Amino acid sequence: MRLLLLLVVLIPASFAHSQTHSIQGRVYDQSTKEPLPYVNVYLNNAKTGTVTNQHGQFKIHLREQNLDDTLTISYIGYKLTKIKIASISKDFECYLKEDLKILNELVFTGLSASQVIQKALANLTKNYPQDDYKSSGFYRLVSKKGNQYVSLSEAVFDIFHQSGKVDQFRLNKMRAIKDQQALKGIEVGLKPQAILTYDLTQSIKDWNILNDVGLKNHEFFLQGVTNYNNSEVYVISFDQKPEIKKSFYKGQIFIDKETFAFVYFDFGLSERGIKYHKYGNLGLRALMKLADIFLDISSSRYQIAYQKVGDKYYLNRVLAENSFSVHSSRENYDFILDSKVDYLVTNVQLENVSEFDKQEVLN
Repeated sequence: MRLLLLLVVLIPASFAHSQTHSIQGRVYDQSTKEPLPYVNVYLNNAKTGTVTNQHGQFKIHLREQNLDDTLTISYIGYKLTKIKIASISKDFECYLKEDLKILNELVFTGLSASQVIQKALANLTKNYPQDDYKSSGFYRLVSKKGNQYVSLSEAVFDIFHQSGKVDQFRLNKMRAIKDQQALKGIEVGLKPQAILTYDLTQSIKDWNILNDVGLKNHEFFLQGVTNYNNSEVYVISFDQKPEIKKSFYKGQIFIDKETFAFVYFDFGLSERGIKYHKYGNLGLRALMKLADIFLDISSSRYQIAYQKVGDKYYLNRVLAENSFSVHSSRENYDFILDSKVDYLVTNVQLENVSEFDKQEVLN
């Protein structure tokens, strides 16, 4: 697990910024007419975008050069929708149609799940960036205690990804609010720098899914082939082996059929082993024990998506949802804390990139 205990500093900041044009709208399920949260909405050519909120709403800012672009709306399990910017009214509604073929098109491929995964692992350096580049992104952490929202933190930052070196973070804007009394001084979430540990293609060895430990302790099944963002992908499901008495994972992996690139992960702790899970490392658990604070994770889900820019695949989005039980005999409290972290890459810059000034780097 890559979740960390952290304290959020209350730094008031405005996220408002002026643009020449903007589009705002709402995305619905065509059949149920229910709003769809966390839908990817982005400009096709500019590779900038946003995600819908819990009510299916979004707002995206445009520059003059974007007016001839195409707005792309994508969501797992639904057909990709593309709309010309020129044909969109300022406030509009979009209804996505379910892709009935998703996860349901079993075909003969001639390959086993293990062979597909090994090909994808062998193509990591070919499919993912090996040179320096810069990305910009938006980060949001929301925590709830029962039905009560108790904290929100948001940040806009740039990352200079350095080949063979530690990446640099430059914070642009940030705001955070927190109900300290409701949280009892506890908050569970991700530091912005830790978000990149969720880039599984760059952290294969750190996650017990596709490293040697993970491959040994999981069962992998080739479900078939389906469409994902207008490309055919292998759908591989996995779960920890039943006889394993440790905590591992369960989920799905989408692998591009042509390039054998990992394009999407959707997984969480397996029900088979979650009772064996221990939060944090030995040092953190020792500190929590001294403070008489105990956290047990009851559920988790991680969604990690990649987008192709040029001939390489770049991290596009991370969604991490966790539910914890928090208890302390000394402080006499016992409550459930739900944490949701959302990170969206809004721009990838491949040319004319350089290190940030040392004074700008987030420590």
